[in-house]
Amino acid sequence: MSQYLLMNRNTYLTLNIGESMREQISKLIVDERVKIMDKDSLHITFLFCGELLHKISNNDLVIWNIMLNEMISECSVPHMNVIDFALFPPEKQNLIVAIMHVSPSIIELQKQIVEYTDSLGGTFSEIANMNRDWIPHITLGKIQAKKSEVKQVGTDIINNFSSYTDSHNSDGISVSGMMPIRMNDGLKFSKFKG
Repeated sequence: MSQYLLMNRNTYLTLNIGESMREQISKLIVDERVKIMDKDSLHITFLFCGELLHKISNNDLVIWNIMLNEMISECSVPHMNVIDFALFPPEKQNLIVAIMHVSPSIIELQKQIVEYTDSLGGTFSEIANMNRDWIPHITLGKIQAKKSEVKQVGTDIINNFSSYTDSHNSDGISVSGMMPIRMNDGLKFSKFKG
């Protein structure tokens, strides 16, 4: 029985963060008003697909997935470092993120993947449009406070560690999120963390 993995559901490509960087970053926030991300789930989202892949045919997904894997396989392990901290997204500001500097080759790869994805048209263009203004960042935690207090709580926390800087290499790029395993006798979903 043949089987293969396809990206689907809330799926995204990630830049994986090395163990030493995950360890250091996971200890930055010590505040009960923040739901801290699990250390093992810290990553930089490289290309977010949301649930849009449900609209794409199996054949088109296979072709896209093969091409992405080829593009990624040619990439060297990226270097990255924290350059700032911010509240995200701009309209809610309820997440604390570390803004990352990544190597120019990674920025170029992300642009190439977005352009290739856009060239396929239709739903692929929707995915490309969601990823054009890429800001490499790591979500550290979600602020658990009253709506009127969220921004101030976040600003106070960020001010406590704004002098942090560190530099590391990535563990590489992988696919994360929900992965359907397509087999000759059907389809089943399983949680996949690359």
